[in-house]
Amino acid sequence: MEDDYWVIFKWHGLLRTAEEEEQDRFEAAPFVSTITSSFGKSVDHLLRACLRGCPQTYGKEPDFVRAGPLDLELLYLRTSQRLLVHERWLSLDLAVTQLGFSDNVSEQDIVFHSVRTLFADALGQFPLTSFSNLGDKARTPEWHRRSALNRAEQRLVDYLRMGELVITPVLYIKGLRVKWQLDSQRSQALRVQIQCHSASFCSDKRKTMLTANDGQFHWP
Repeated sequence: MEDDYWVIFKWHGLLRTAEEEEQDRFEAAPFVSTITSSFGKSVDHLLRACLRGCPQTYGKEPDFVRAGPLDLELLYLRTSQRLLVHERWLSLDLAVTQLGFSDNVSEQDIVFHSVRTLFADALGQFPLTSFSNLGDKARTPEWHRRSALNRAEQRLVDYLRMGELVITPVLYIKGLRVKWQLDSQRSQALRVQIQCHSASFCSDKRKTMLTANDGQFHWP
C-alpha cells in the first residue's frame, strides 16, 4: 500500500527522492559570473579543452554554479544539454579537500586531478549508447568510454609538462617567438602547431584551446 501511495504522489509531483531534490537544487543554483583565481581559471580552461577534444562531449560547455553545501559535483542535464559544475572546484583549498590530498601536493597536480575527476564524472553521465558504433565492433561501449578518459588524461599530462608559454615579439622579422619548457620525456619529433589571432577580431578565442579546426587536432 505504501508503494501505491508513493507512485500516486510522485505521479502528481508531490514527492521526490533525495537524489531528485539535490539535482533540482543544483539546477536552480546561480551561476558563477566571474572566475578570479588562477587555479579556477586553469580548471575551467582545461575542462573545456577535455570536453572539446572528445567527440561525445564536443560542444558541451561547463557552467559553474554556487550550489553551497550540496554534495553533487557535476550534473549533465540531457534535456537542455547543459553541464553544471559545483564552484568548489574553482578553489584550490576546497579541491584539495575533495580529492583527499595533503597540503604538500603541487598546484599543477591538483589541477590535473580536479579536471580528470570532473571529466570522468561527465563521461559517466553521458548516455553509454553514444560510445557505441564507433567503428570497432570488437570493443564495448564501456571500453570506448574508458579510452576517451585515457586520451584526455594523456593530453592533460602533455600540456602540463610544457609549462607556461613565453611569447616575445621579434621585431626584425615582424614575428613572434614562442618558448616552452623542454621535457626529455616528450618525443623530439613531436609536431606542434601554433596559431595567431588578432585580439581585435578574435577576442572570443581567448578562452578556447584550438589547433586548426576544433575536433581535428589534439590540443594544445
